[in-house]
Amino acid sequence: MTSSRTRPLPVTAIAVITSIAAFFYFVIGVILVLNPKFDAIGGNADAALSTPTPFELIAGLASITLGFVYIWIVREFLAKSQMSFVLIQTLVIINILFSFARLPLGLIPVAMNLSVLYFIHTKSAKSWLSGQ
Repeated sequence: MTSSRTRPLPVTAIAVITSIAAFFYFVIGVILVLNPKFDAIGGNADAALSTPTPFELIAGLASITLGFVYIWIVREFLAKSQMSFVLIQTLVIINILFSFARLPLGLIPVAMNLSVLYFIHTKSAKSWLSGQ
């Protein structure tokens, strides 16, 4: 990895936004796998955790896996891998399409993904990735 002094600001912004997304995937995955019952907060400690349904378990494990994939992509991106450039663009387009299905709550992910798409196509990010 390179130091932050030689890394352009758009590259750092992409790494930070992708790391934030990875963190949220981890949190959502753990919540789905543990399946806490929020009505148990009032005092019923026996009902605090329950067995997740198969859908919740699969969705939670998929979210945790996506968190690991995002961390891997960030590491590859900071190591100037051309493969990460393609993976980031692919995930951004997929995330934008799925975020439109969740409007109006999907506006924040759409904005974050559009900013990543803009940052990755800046001249400084492209020259940094090509090693020039």
